[in-house]
Amino acid sequence: MAADIHALEIEFAKNPTLDACLPLCQAYLSQKRFMEAMVVCKKGIKSAPNDPRGPVLLARVYFDQGKLPKAEQEVTAALQRFPGYPAGFELLGQILLQQGRNQEAVPLLQQAAAAD
Repeated sequence: MAADIHALEIEFAKNPTLDACLPLCQAYLSQKRFMEAMVVCKKGIKSAPNDPRGPVLLARVYFDQGKLPKAEQEVTAALQRFPGYPAGFELLGQILLQQGRNQEAVPLLQQAAAAD
């Protein structure tokens, strides 16, 4: 896995786009390297400010850290900018489930599933 991450880091250094950011950020998250994931994700967002994947992935970084209010804030802002983005609905539903807000979560999860 370390070799894989190193290759992703090299690719992102050469080509700091959102497409290069996403797999590197997800690899960092899989190893609980949250600060690195956040830094890379924010750079990816700057390179593609009109792509919903970056802001939703940033919310995922907060979610994976257990920072549920911040994750909810980030994904809600992403959904305001990018209404109808299924991954945003899915993540917001997961966040709400973790907070015990099942009645709010279920319609969001259903909406995400219907879009797939």
